[in-house]
Amino acid sequence: MSRDHPDGTSQTTPVEIVGSTVIPALPGQERIISWPARKITSSTTTVEVVRYTNLFNAVALISEIAMTGDNLPNIKWALNSSAGYIWQELTLPSSLTLPLPDFRLALNGWVAVEARSVDGSQITAWASIVGKEVGT
Repeated sequence: MSRDHPDGTSQTTPVEIVGSTVIPALPGQERIISWPARKITSSTTTVEVVRYTNLFNAVALISEIAMTGDNLPNIKWALNSSAGYIWQELTLPSSLTLPLPDFRLALNGWVAVEARSVDGSQITAWASIVGKEVGT
């Protein structure tokens, strides 16, 4: 995006376009989101492995989530958000890194990766949420 100045020159401002929203990428206005976590459980009801909540006056752009575990056939996964479940009861054949293009969270919006044991045996689930806050 460029702007003409009175002296006839142009200044270019880097921007990111998400959906139809233009977000200026100015120095000092971005913060990295990197939330890795591990949960050891034998619960057959879903528990949070990792959760990110946008508590800042910014738009949070979630770019990917990743999931893995010690016994993947025995783990059911869910992706939950402040807007409701995106998916649940997912079984992974192997570790998964899932890109989430255009996944935005407004102030107080949240996203969480959840897991549960299929049969009550102990599982270890690892998950991460990656992205950035723009406009802080």
